[in-house]
Order: sequence, then C-alpha cells, then structure tokens
Amino acid sequence: MCTAISVNKNGYYFGRNLDVFASYGEKVIITPENYEFRFSDGLILKNHYAIIGMAIDCGGVPLYFDGTNNCGLSMAGLKFPEKCVYNPPAEGKLNVASYELISRVLSMCRNIGEVKKFVSDMNITKTAFSKELTPTP
Repeated sequence: MCTAISVNKNGYYFGRNLDVFASYGEKVIITPENYEFRFSDGLILKNHYAIIGMAIDCGGVPLYFDGTNNCGLSMAGLKFPEKCVYNPPAEGKLNVASYELISRVLSMCRNIGEVKKFVSDMNITKTAFSKELTPTP
C-alpha cells in the first residue's frame, strides 16, 4: 500500500513512497507550461500549469505517479487494492481516464478550491492507456 505525506509548516513539503515491486522506468519528468497535452476525451491543452514529478514517458505522454505544479499544488496516485472504483464513460460527465487524472488536475488547477470544483462533475474511467498499462487495481 502506498503512503503520502504533506507538511505545511515553515514551507511546503510533499513526499510519498512508490510501493511497486517492478520498475516501469520511472524518473523525474518536468512537463513545461507549453507542452501539448492530448487527453483521451479529445481535449488538447496547450497552455497550462507546469508539472514536476515521478512519471514514465510513454512515447511523449507523461504518466505521472505523483507531481507538483508551479502553483504548489501536489497530488499522488496511491494504490489501495480493492478500494478504488473506475466507471465506464458517462454522458454529461467530465470523463477522465485514471492514467491521466494527475496530469489533468495538476495542469488545470492551482489550489484545492479549484480541484474541488473541477472534480465535482468528474467520472474517473477504467480506460486503459494500452494493453500493457491497464488501470491500477
């Protein structure tokens, strides 16, 4: 099970363990503000907040395990086996594939208030990035 911690005293500190038993080639990746995100629902985002975090590069697509944007907002994808729920795409909802949730939130939100508003109509889908990279259980 993954663990994350954040401390907001005398500065902001964020950390987590990446509790996986295999390497995916993860490394620190920086996505600059002018990087063109192409999300699974067809959204193309050319101007957004910059992100730095642990990720894998899948053909130019950063798949983040965790990250922090240039506004100081941090997010981690934590593994809680048998506790998460993914849904099929739903009409009238903001359908976001689980593998792009961190990129989507950190690129578009600058604080928790914006995150709450952004996710209020969100549907996290079980859409896989590829046959080899399926949603984390």
